[in-house]
Amino acid sequence: MFAQVLLDAAERPDLFIWNGAIQERALRAWLLAHDLPLPDDLVLWLAATGGGDLFECETILGPYGSVRLGDDLAGANEFMRDRGLPPELVAFHRGACVSAVNRASGEYVTLVQPDWSLLARFTSLESWYRGTLRCEYAGRYGLSGPAG
Repeated sequence: MFAQVLLDAAERPDLFIWNGAIQERALRAWLLAHDLPLPDDLVLWLAATGGGDLFECETILGPYGSVRLGDDLAGANEFMRDRGLPPELVAFHRGACVSAVNRASGEYVTLVQPDWSLLARFTSLESWYRGTLRCEYAGRYGLSGPAG
């Protein structure tokens, strides 16, 4: 589930600029065609939002994100793979760090460029959001509830 990010977006819509909802069936077909397997919670979040920008400097890569800005899921992964992103990872976020999903385990990870060293691991999208972006930005932007 990804409840906290939606609560935060409802509380401070100025901090969340979504690309727009995508039909889940079309999204799953697109992901399959591009060999970008993602866990169900992330697929549902992308279907609801299309990805987009959060907290001014964080980007959730979306299938129809801007190619020119490097915000598209397929293009960004190709770009990062050319720079050493391990093939078992699918990047879905870039900003202060890069976040990805492990294709085999479904585990969420945060990485540091340029060597793709591991910062943290998470078992779900919700725990990833709470442990990364919300932990960093909740206090700064006055979001209600605990930061992480």
